[in-house]
Amino acid sequence: MANFVGRIGTKINYATGKAERTELDENTTMLCTRYEHFREDTDVLQGKFADFLVNPNSMTSAEKLAEAMAQMSAHVDKSFALNLDALKLAECLRVIGKAQREIVPPIRENVVTPMQKFLKEEAVSFKKAKSQLDAAILDMDGSRSKRARSVSPDPSVKAELERKEQETREIFEAKLEEFKTIASQLPKLQSNQEDILKAFANSLLQFHTFAAEKLNEYLG
Repeated sequence: MANFVGRIGTKINYATGKAERTELDENTTMLCTRYEHFREDTDVLQGKFADFLVNPNSMTSAEKLAEAMAQMSAHVDKSFALNLDALKLAECLRVIGKAQREIVPPIRENVVTPMQKFLKEEAVSFKKAKSQLDAAILDMDGSRSKRARSVSPDPSVKAELERKEQETREIFEAKLEEFKTIASQLPKLQSNQEDILKAFANSLLQFHTFAAEKLNEYLG
């Protein structure tokens, strides 16, 4: 509770000019921004995948079209070519629709699940480390400001304020290193994301190649 109140006081002192805010170096700030963007973009992307993937327990649009084609075939006299043509296209669309549902599980396993794992694990660790670093900055700045503004003639008071400032500085430095260690994993995480996107593209390519083959069979 005391730390919470002290941090609120430091924020007020920032605003009133009674405390100097410690800023992170440019490289760390940039890395932090890039990590946050990556986390946000991953969250949005995995949500879009959920919209993109069909429900494996529901009919796909291709299968619904197949039903309509089959109905058209049934209503056309067998002496007309459309009767058989619509029936063949209906069967083609059924097969394509089934294949569309079958690519959902591997995409969930190889694409969506790894992205969700990142959001639940690495991204949470990053957020926690950033929060702890921000708190350490407030504590350090508050201690430094308190020592600078002290007018007590008591040497023991001065010594305690200096000790507290040193303690908060050491905590800040430790939290900064912890944060940098976590944030520096971004290139590796981005590389993993490249592999995930390629896995998705391969699944999509296999599906569309299969669909193209079936459509060519129908047209041939």
